[in-house]
Amino acid sequence: MMRIISGSRRGTVLFSPVTDKTRPTTDRVRENIFNIIRFNLPGAKALDLFSGSGGMGIEALSQGAQSCVFVDCEKAATDIIKKNLEKTRLTDVSKVVRASFDAYINSTRDTFDIIFLDPPYHKNLIYEAMKLIKNKGLDNDGCLFVLECDSDEEVKLPSGYEIIREKIYGRVKVSLAKRGEEVK
Repeated sequence: MMRIISGSRRGTVLFSPVTDKTRPTTDRVRENIFNIIRFNLPGAKALDLFSGSGGMGIEALSQGAQSCVFVDCEKAATDIIKKNLEKTRLTDVSKVVRASFDAYINSTRDTFDIIFLDPPYHKNLIYEAMKLIKNKGLDNDGCLFVLECDSDEEVKLPSGYEIIREKIYGRVKVSLAKRGEEVK
């Protein structure tokens, strides 16, 4: 059972996809992440890339983000995200896109203040997604990246970005990254 931890939709139980292609972030990990980033959320434009159930983006909206775009290539995932947004009454501040991460990044002109990346593990997709985001200029000044990967996976970032905090929760590594001060 996955639920919203805090904010205006606190306690709402979310639907999870019935598929082996999605690993929803556990409540414990999500709570720890949002305790750290909560001051970055009010008024933020969020991107939940590799969204799965949409739990990260919905939590961000519940805690004050202005809007969120949810992107996943799996139909089962985007269907569940839509159901979760309807259940939480957050459809008016969200957009759900069924597309690969690279197709979405290459097609959008939106820019973001916080970006959640929780791709399939061990495929170097964090690096690939961040490189495309950097090249397209989709990360606003001060944009915070919330990265999730397997605990034994090395997080590689494109030049100009740095990990500012990292913690392991069992088999999950969570890294927070930002653009370095000297790079724009």
